[in-house]
Amino acid sequence: FLFIEQDAARVARLGEQLEALWAGRQGGQPENVRVHQIHGDFENSAIEILADLGGKNLAPTVAFVDPFGFSDVPLETLCALTNYPQCEVLFSFMVDSVNRVIKHPEEAIQDHRQALFGTDEYLEAANLGTPAERHAFLHELYRRQLSKAGEFDYVIDFNMINLQGHNVYSLVYATRHLK
Repeated sequence: FLFIEQDAARVARLGEQLEALWAGRQGGQPENVRVHQIHGDFENSAIEILADLGGKNLAPTVAFVDPFGFSDVPLETLCALTNYPQCEVLFSFMVDSVNRVIKHPEEAIQDHRQALFGTDEYLEAANLGTPAERHAFLHELYRRQLSKAGEFDYVIDFNMINLQGHNVYSLVYATRHLK
């Protein structure tokens, strides 16, 4: 297991939780389970992981990427990390965050949106009438881009709905194998 977390307090808390887990388990931590924590952001950490591989294959991987918001998770980096035959991704897509700032003029936000989708097609959402229409458009665009850029044959998503019936975020799962 490799955990990447930007917040130092969360890294420390995760370490405490893992220690408690192993301490409470008969036999402690299994010998075949290794856990690594990286204090850093996803993009730079993923780039370092790829550089450390030096062209070797990544072991079969399910990359669960759960960002806060939508910045610092470029589609290009995500796809490079999972660009191996037995790699899959489960991405927590914060589509409402993107939808809320779809017309925001700040260049940094535009750059994050561009990197997230790997295209400027997201701009078309600003011309749609309702938040629900924008949501559907952005959702489908991300699925399509992940499939295309990551060369994933199968992409499925799950909307996570709160008690008020509002879509909080979506989990987008992509794989190359039906099994």
